[in-house]
Amino acid sequence: MPEYEYRCPACGERFSCLRPMHQASEPVPCPRCGTPAVRVISRIAVHRGGCAGPAPT
Repeated sequence: MPEYEYRCPACGERFSCLRPMHQASEPVPCPRCGTPAVRVISRIAVHRGGCAGPAPT
């Protein structure tokens, strides 16, 4: 299940939440104040396979 990042418009709390993809854009209650928080764009990790050196010839 993907992890999404949210921000509360009332208190500014940023938090993450594991949710199904079809619920990603739905508001989530802020754990600090209970106000519906909105999803924010967060960083992603990209890993590339392969070796660090040049390709063998």
